[in-house]
Amino acid sequence: MRQTHDSPLLRQFLILALSLLSLVMAGNSPVHAKERERETKIKAAVIFKILKFVDWPAAAWPASDTPLLVCLLGRDPLTQAVADLEGASTQGRALRFTFVNLPLRQPPLCHALVIAAGESDRLHPLLENIADLPTLSFAEIPEFARRGGIVGLVRAKNRFAFEINLRAAKKAGISISAPLLELATIVE
Repeated sequence: MRQTHDSPLLRQFLILALSLLSLVMAGNSPVHAKERERETKIKAAVIFKILKFVDWPAAAWPASDTPLLVCLLGRDPLTQAVADLEGASTQGRALRFTFVNLPLRQPPLCHALVIAAGESDRLHPLLENIADLPTLSFAEIPEFARRGGIVGLVRAKNRFAFEINLRAAKKAGISISAPLLELATIVE
């Protein structure tokens, strides 16, 4: 069953989040620890908001009360900030978080997978392993979406943005709402 998404609210939230990140990253001076922490929390909030505008195949939900499982690979400020969202809910489902390790020989049914930047060298086999699974992947790794991930968190001209790989999303059986796609850079 396809949900209707409120695109004006999404647009307002993401514009606010992207504006805040742009302010944090403005200028050529190094970003202070508090600013980096605030930037990371905003990125986690954007990931959470994106989850509201994604539809997974029916088979991804064995029961009506199945929680949305967010797997976290590696430990860095972003994966920790996402884990701090424990207790939140989206699309009428509780969010659950679990840290996972490589190799993912038999990956758990992760509805979303947030990959730490330190996993960049092991990205190719990981993405091949989950390509056919209904798993929405996120990372702040250069060229992530172009390398086969679904949502890449990027910096462009001192602002935060995100790229979406529609081919990877389609292969995973994941549908991303049009209002969200309007705010993203689409990559192949």
